Amino acid sequence: MILGNDKLHAAKISDQLKETHRNFIKTLDFNDWSIIKESKDDVKNFHDKAREEAFWLHLVSAIEFWKKDTSPSFEKTDIFIEKTIDTGFELMDNEPLRKVVDLGKFLFKEKFRKS
Repeated sequence: MILGNDKLHAAKISDQLKETHRNFIKTLDFNDWSIIKESKDDVKNFHDKAREEAFWLHLVSAIEFWKKDTSPSFEKTDIFIEKTIDTGFELMDNEPLRKVVDLGKFLFKEKFRKS
């Protein structure tokens, strides 16, 4: 309801919400992978920005889902949020994914070290 149909007004609200959301995400304490903790500052900054953007996209997708949800008491939105959060945490705690990130980090270092 706050967003309304006015695109300019919705964009203004969205910008304010995004900034507030990013500030909130920065206050959370994440148990980062050791490869992130041991990374250089530019890699850590990239990781932090990527995490902020991922959480922002999750919030926006939840709002969009909610706006179209006609289920009683928005039950489907509740399920959507629960399943997407569970999936996200499962991916973050995924050993094969860690290995891929570790490989990517190695290849990134090798490429720029030789250039």
